[in-house]
Amino acid sequence: MRRVLFATACLALFNVPATAQERIPDEQLAKAAKRLADAAEKAEGLPRKTDVDAAKASGIKADEVGAVFLPEKSFDAEALAKVGDEPVAVGQLWLLGLTPEVDGVGASTDKLRILEVKGENRTRDVALFLVSIRKKGDALELAFTAKEKEPIVAVALADHKSESDVPVFVDGEKVDDSSGDVILQILGKHRAKLRVRGIDE
Repeated sequence: MRRVLFATACLALFNVPATAQERIPDEQLAKAAKRLADAAEKAEGLPRKTDVDAAKASGIKADEVGAVFLPEKSFDAEALAKVGDEPVAVGQLWLLGLTPEVDGVGASTDKLRILEVKGENRTRDVALFLVSIRKKGDALELAFTAKEKEPIVAVALADHKSESDVPVFVDGEKVDDSSGDVILQILGKHRAKLRVRGIDE
């Protein structure tokens, strides 16, 4: 039954391009972003320090699944231009009920950094990923770090013009009946797609 519920929620999230109805309302997003930022601040063993601007969060949701991005306060066009031998921190991606696809399958929960985040009515387990931009040859890619120091997955960063009032805008689209892409539009100039699946445990 839980597998069916998450599959249904994933379809609801990715069935069509994100609209105002699928975006997390501003007031709800502000509360969630603060709780998520606080949870990360209290977390132990993170591979690097992170200092995010919760006021510039972006997110989408559907039933029991969702995705929220909190950008680093230091991340801007100038920081992006400095990507070289060392990765540049972009922010935190939080996934509720979703897991990245790695080598064609959803990453198991034991590979994820899952934190308990207290809400108004209940506590939820949410997966935290520290996101950075790094060079791969002459190209750029977005790397997602979970439990281990090395990223759990990295995806190509493509040129793509968009308009947004936040550094990283979250969108989503359906791939098939069991997966979708979390789309991260970065600084209105680039875009990356993270393939995800529902957690069916």
